[in-house]
Amino acid sequence: MFEGLLTSLSQLRPLAWRLALGLFFFSCLLLATPQNILKLLSLDSLVEAFRTETALTLFFSLSFLTVEVFDVAQKYFKNRYKNWVYRRNARQFILELSGDEKTVLKRFLEDDQSTIILSYSDGTANMLEGKNLITRSSSLGIPGGGDRFAYSIQPVALRIIKSEPTLLESG
Repeated sequence: MFEGLLTSLSQLRPLAWRLALGLFFFSCLLLATPQNILKLLSLDSLVEAFRTETALTLFFSLSFLTVEVFDVAQKYFKNRYKNWVYRRNARQFILELSGDEKTVLKRFLEDDQSTIILSYSDGTANMLEGKNLITRSSSLGIPGGGDRFAYSIQPVALRIIKSEPTLLESG
């Protein structure tokens, strides 16, 4: 039963910030409207009777909106940090590659292709795949090719070697 309640509440979360925003503006409007305008609209007795509830609504809706803003900001910055770490590590891996591995990556630049055929058994493709610089495009090998597979370069790695081709120079 409790799991069902949590599931139901999590489905309402996308609507909750909209409701909180509406309640925030409505309670701000009621609390900030001058008394003479409230009298003109015949709302003065209603606002006076429910001033505490209106203030609590304002407080809780503002609290909820603040949590939502921090949640969105946290997700945004966490994603940016993960991407930065991945790019930094990829650049460092490219810088520290062996000559054979650099030769394989040069083929992506020279042939201007994002996918090339490599032998699985020589280990170079495995090492590049382990460093998350390339990925095997298919689990099916090339027909009649034995242990040859199509490998694609990761977009981040391709951007790095296109912007800094000197990283692939041996030495």
